[in-house]
Amino acid sequence: MPIRNKPQEVPIESDVTSQREIEDARRDQWIKKRLEHNMKILEALEEEAKREEAARAEFNEKLEDAGAKTMGEKFDTMGQFTEDIVEMEEQQNEQSDTVVDTE
Repeated sequence: MPIRNKPQEVPIESDVTSQREIEDARRDQWIKKRLEHNMKILEALEEEAKREEAARAEFNEKLEDAGAKTMGEKFDTMGQFTEDIVEMEEQQNEQSDTVVDTE
């Protein structure tokens, strides 16, 4: 029996089109997932920015309540706040060092 060469199958145009549609659908699905992921990241960043903005506004209000109106006065007041915080921490450390364990 002679061996016949099997003719190569030429893709029918509808097969090629359906393959392209499948690939396009997969790509679209991948893009949609990436966009959803990126939106979640952006929403989280937006929330973080809102919290930071609120904290800055609150701190600025505290500075102004302390009498600081200009930028220079606010920097000086922040320095004083920092010194006060450090002093409070040192006092707390001293108090914890002097506490006697009764057990």
